[in-house]
Amino acid sequence: MEIKKARQERATKLTLFVGGEPVSHLWVIDYKMRIGSSIVRMGGIAGVWTEEKHRLKGYASRVLNYSLEFMREEGYDVSLLFGIPNFYHRFGYATVLPYYTAQLETEHLPSFQSRFKAEPFGPKFRGPLLHIYNHNNATRTGTLVRSPQEWETFTHGSGWSSKAIAYVILDGEEVVGYIVADEKDKPFVIIEVGYNEPSSELFSSLLTQIKFFAEERNSPIIHLSLPPDDPFMEFCQRYDLKLTIEFPFNRDGMGRIVNLETLFSKIQGTLRNRLLGNNLGGKLAIRTDIGEISMNIQEDMLFISPNLDNSTWVLTIPQNKLMQLIMGYRSVDDILLDEDVHLNNSQGIPLLRRLFPKGFPHLSIPDRF
Repeated sequence: MEIKKARQERATKLTLFVGGEPVSHLWVIDYKMRIGSSIVRMGGIAGVWTEEKHRLKGYASRVLNYSLEFMREEGYDVSLLFGIPNFYHRFGYATVLPYYTAQLETEHLPSFQSRFKAEPFGPKFRGPLLHIYNHNNATRTGTLVRSPQEWETFTHGSGWSSKAIAYVILDGEEVVGYIVADEKDKPFVIIEVGYNEPSSELFSSLLTQIKFFAEERNSPIIHLSLPPDDPFMEFCQRYDLKLTIEFPFNRDGMGRIVNLETLFSKIQGTLRNRLLGNNLGGKLAIRTDIGEISMNIQEDMLFISPNLDNSTWVLTIPQNKLMQLIMGYRSVDDILLDEDVHLNNSQGIPLLRRLFPKGFPHLSIPDRF
């Protein structure tokens, strides 16, 4: 029994062989992911598969455990996957991505006359679209960094087998926005929207274009899979927006920490920025099941320290729940209610709230793996 690695561009396939026969495999895909304004190396787990006649023998578990060793050795900071219920938590993964589903009625949307026009997305628009996407998501936890060297187009829609269709919004020759939607599904589903700068004129034009596409498909309802704090989504509130946020249990968008030290080293700048206005000073130690980290904090200054002695505050927490805090999926106050999470001094709670604010983490649907 052995596991073999096969590298292909940004992905590595790990395959378990038994008696020379391949029985189970998965892919580890190399991504750059944002946590706040920081960028970490994320291993995306995809294509987990075991041949039907070899299932229920623990082979997938062997490959998954090996993938964690592989990612640690290769220098990954965190790992994400989109998982079936009640399986991946056994490997240290916890749900870190909510589902946002908003709904608009087509008839309520504006028919706005403007100077903007829409054209189908093509290669000549790739650079401007990437610039808008990365600008919009510069501080959005969970989003992937799209680079000109690696990203070419939208590969799928809201389902793995559905296709995406994209349009850019032009002001003369300048790309000022874009819309990505499922190509054929009904109701009409918007899976990504981008814009250079928020404005009533541009947002009204985007909604007018969305209304036009929905009417073309005879779709009285429009669904939007966008984070609710996005300025465009806030603008949609004036048109009778209905919003649902789902927090899945042990399934779907799940994550875990792979390397505690490198992760905190990379997000140090984001944590420091969150301390603006802080008036506390001391040492915060975080103790997990995969290691420990310490931070010296003096008001708005923060430095990672290898020394855990004489800590003012000690947070004891499983790595998967720390991952939920780092992603902004759960709040400090909520996670401290868990029996396996302990803070030695409640005076440290305001500091933890600053470091790990609850937010709206999001990985755009076209980027899901």
